Amino acid sequence: MNNFSRKAISLKFAILTTVMPLFFSSSPASAAFRNTCQDVGITVTNDTGKAINLIDLEYYNDRTGLWKNLFVRNHILDDGESKTYTKNLLKVKKVDTKVRAQYRTQKRGKWSWRVSEKDSAQATCAADSVYSITLS
Repeated sequence: MNNFSRKAISLKFAILTTVMPLFFSSSPASAAFRNTCQDVGITVTNDTGKAINLIDLEYYNDRTGLWKNLFVRNHILDDGESKTYTKNLLKVKKVDTKVRAQYRTQKRGKWSWRVSEKDSAQATCAADSVYSITLS
C-alpha cells in the first residue's frame, strides 16, 4: 500500500468517526431530527382556469427567516385538479411556518418563463399538520 492510499484510508476513517456519532447520539446535532415537523400534508389545488406546471414547493422558517426547498419538480395539474404531498419539514416543529407553491402557467400550448408563487396561510407546525394552497 502506497503513502497516498494510507492517507486516503486515514481520512475516510476520520470522517466516519466524526460524522457517525452525530446520527446516533442525543447531542445537539441530532436535535434537527427531533425538531422535525413530521408527515405534513401539503395540498395544492389549481383553480387558475388552465393547466399549471408545479415546479417547486418551499417552506418558511419564521425563526430563521429562511425558505427551504422541498424538491417537488414539474407536476402538471389540470384546472380543478388537486395534489397532496406528505413531507417532513426540518427545524420547524412548533414554529410558525407557511408553504409556498411555485408554478408556471400554460399559454398557447407552451409553459411561461415567468414563475408565479402563492403562499399558504401561516400556522404553527406540528406532526400531521395540513397546509393548503389554492392557485387562482
